[in-house]
Amino acid sequence: MDVTLRRVCACDRATFAAWFRDPNLKRWHGNPSARVTEVEFQRILGSRYNFMVLACGKAVGHVAVECDWDNGTSAELGILIDPRHWKRGIGAIALTRVIDWAFEKTRVRRLWAGVASSNVAALRLCERVGLVEERRIREAEFEDGRWIDHLYFAVLAGEWPQEPSATA
Repeated sequence: MDVTLRRVCACDRATFAAWFRDPNLKRWHGNPSARVTEVEFQRILGSRYNFMVLACGKAVGHVAVECDWDNGTSAELGILIDPRHWKRGIGAIALTRVIDWAFEKTRVRRLWAGVASSNVAALRLCERVGLVEERRIREAEFEDGRWIDHLYFAVLAGEWPQEPSATA
């Protein structure tokens, strides 16, 4: 599958708005108002570390590396794949490529991701790309009538395969 990354641009506004309205994504990414959606899109647009995921040239997702770059060498990973493109391996390719990019192009030494235990697909994705579970906060959130854990995964620069990147 031809999966590439490119920087988020203003032309992606409608795509993000649709993702923010999708019921499958709202479960994991919240349900922002139209105003909050625009504010969040402007934040994403202003960051150098947010990328659109393209599959065969079509926007199918978003990956990000979030950090306070002025004083940190640890960054949070984020990923969103349009539900119409789930279960095709796109998320694994995109996340691998953004990890490659972060370790090659920034001074980050540690990348991490927080995942709700109910998000089984995201848990599998973290493990599939080589992130290691570091911490579990038990019963961190009440969701759908039950308590769920939050898990935190990470990878260190020295642990990551040193292969050439095909990213943005």
